[in-house]
Amino acid sequence: GTEKQVELTKQLVSVAEQNIALIDEVIDYARSEGAIQSLGEEGAAKLLQHAKDIKAEGAEFCDCDACVACKNIIDLKAEIG
Repeated sequence: GTEKQVELTKQLVSVAEQNIALIDEVIDYARSEGAIQSLGEEGAAKLLQHAKDIKAEGAEFCDCDACVACKNIIDLKAEIG
């Protein structure tokens, strides 16, 4: 409940909003040379297929643990700050 905590919480919400990946960004990345270099051809292909699959199911954002955490923070934004 300190002023410092309030400020850090606001920063957390801002960071979450800036860093959550849209599913289309994941698809673009999975198609990139960088993804192939980082994940290998098979890993990039699996990521691309997964991203396409969840987009077809209506996903707007990436579903990795980090993006799910960001989404939870964003969803609680009104309660947080």
